[in-house]
This record gives sequence, structure tokens and C-alpha cells, in this order.
Amino acid sequence: MSVRMVPMESVYSRLPKMVRDLAKKLDKKIKFEHIGDNVEIDKMMVEGLMDPLTHIIRNSLDHGVEKPEERMRKGKSETGKLVIAAEQESGNIIISIRDDGAGINVEKVVGKALENGAITEDELSRMTEQDKLMLVFHPGLSTAEEVTDVSGRGVGMDVVMNNINALGGYIRVYSKKDRGTEFQIVLPLTLAILDGLNVLIGDKKFILPLNAIVESLQPQPHMVKHVGKSHKEILMLRREFIPIIRLYDFFNIKPGYENLDDGMLIVVKTASSKVALFVDDFLNQEQIVVKSLEKNYKKIRGIGAATIRGDGSIGLILDVTSIVEMQQKEEV
Repeated sequence: MSVRMVPMESVYSRLPKMVRDLAKKLDKKIKFEHIGDNVEIDKMMVEGLMDPLTHIIRNSLDHGVEKPEERMRKGKSETGKLVIAAEQESGNIIISIRDDGAGINVEKVVGKALENGAITEDELSRMTEQDKLMLVFHPGLSTAEEVTDVSGRGVGMDVVMNNINALGGYIRVYSKKDRGTEFQIVLPLTLAILDGLNVLIGDKKFILPLNAIVESLQPQPHMVKHVGKSHKEILMLRREFIPIIRLYDFFNIKPGYENLDDGMLIVVKTASSKVALFVDDFLNQEQIVVKSLEKNYKKIRGIGAATIRGDGSIGLILDVTSIVEMQQKEEV
């Protein structure tokens, strides 16, 4: 295991010189930071990751971060900031590349996409801001004319997306005008060690990643409130209101307990919020080897990955982020 996993430091070590050389060539001042040096990544992924990272960083410096005089005019520091960060969450490794530059010119991207026939006016009318930003990855947009915020140097952003997809991951982009752009690469941990907590829902055992857990408790009746017409259950914990998700409902399993005060609530955090997951009981904590379920079987809602237990049975690892997202969609 330890032979196969390498720290992100091995990826980061190749980047500072590239950033320095490029900043000098472009006549820009750049402060480069990297976070999460000790986060481990599968060695097989490192080579496949270098090309997309190099391309995104080049793009950020070339088209994102403005020249010192332009930054001064906008009231910014003349030194641009580029940050690359890595973290593990729900069986995935998330690598984000952020700059504090001009952001992506969405109108120009949309105009180019319409001109190239990549989208129609009808499709455009139904697109969210996020959908419009994702157009930067369309092959038709990587042309020599598109030299503002989206072009690469000879290679289009569509190649970046293809490389990330080939690694079994996906990429998202967020941008605000004059505030900067963030590219977020989400990759599966094809093989990694995860600290997990075994939880019981009905007669089924699931594994909850330990790094997502904030605390666990057996709730008292006065701690649970019902809100709105749908009587949505909320846990009131130290003046904080935390939505409750009954996992037996989510997975359609016959529960051991239906009363909240008989079972256990596990408070977990995601990037955007905290939720309390209702389970019958929690069991032991153990270190497990993570295998991608999507790659070896298919994508299953609420399940991020799997492992083979000591007795040969398959243990399913909960994907907290997708459980929360799906629950929020259903409520809307």
C-alpha cells in the first residue's frame, strides 16, 4: 500500500519552477502557494494528472491573472495569487487551483459557443451560470481567436477534461468577474487507506468515513424540532440547526428503530453544510482499503466506494456529499 501511495508533495515539487518561469515570461508578479502536501494520491495517477494541472496553471497565469499595472487600476495588489490545494473527502481526492485574476468572460465564451454551433439559443435560455462556465471545456472553443480567458497554448481545455475523465474523475469550474477563477478536479481514490466507522442501518452495515464525522449523540426529544409544512426534522444542537437525514429512508431499508431517541445521530460535515445522519447504532472503527465502485461496477446513489472486509463480504462506503445533495434536491 505505502509503495503505491505517494504524497501530493511529489506533484507540487514540479510546479514552483514552472510558475516562476512563466511569470517571468509573461511579465507578471505571482505568489504561488500549495496546500495539502501530505495528502496521498495513487502513484498511477500522478503522471496522468501533471498535464491537466500544467495546462490549468498556464491558463490561470496567462489569461486569468492580470498584469501588475492593470491589477493596481482595479485596486488589487500588484502581485497575483495562485493557490493549489488538495484534500480527501468521501472516498475522493479534490484538487483545486485558484487564482485571484479577472475571472472568465462568460459572455465571450457563450458568444463563441453560439458562433461555433456548440449550443443553440434554445439551449442557452435553459442554461445556468454554472452550465455556461462549463462551456470552456467544449472542443469548439479552443481556437486561436479565443485568447482571453479560456484558451490554452496549442491544447484546448477539452483535452484537460478528457485526461481527467480518463482517470475516472471529473472537473468543475467556478468564476467571479475580477475576483478570480477556481478549477476543482475530483478524482476517485482508486486505492487508498481510509479510517472508517461501521454503522448499522436495519440489518445492513455501512462504512462512514471518519474524516467527515464531527460528533455523534443519542438525541433527547426536546432537541428535535419540526419545521415547515413538510415537518422537516431539525436537530437543535448548541444553538445550531442541523437537518436530519434518516438513512433507512434514503436507502429504503427496514430500520431497527424509527424513534430518533432510540437510535444514534452522527453529525457530519460536507463542504457546504452540516447534517445529522440517523442510524440504528455504530459499531467498530477500522482502517479499510478503498476501491472505486463506479470503475468496477457502476455508480450507486449515496455510495462513494467499496471495500472487501476481512470475512470476504463487501462493505459499502457512504458518500456523505452526494447523500446531502440528493436530499436537498428532493426537498426542492
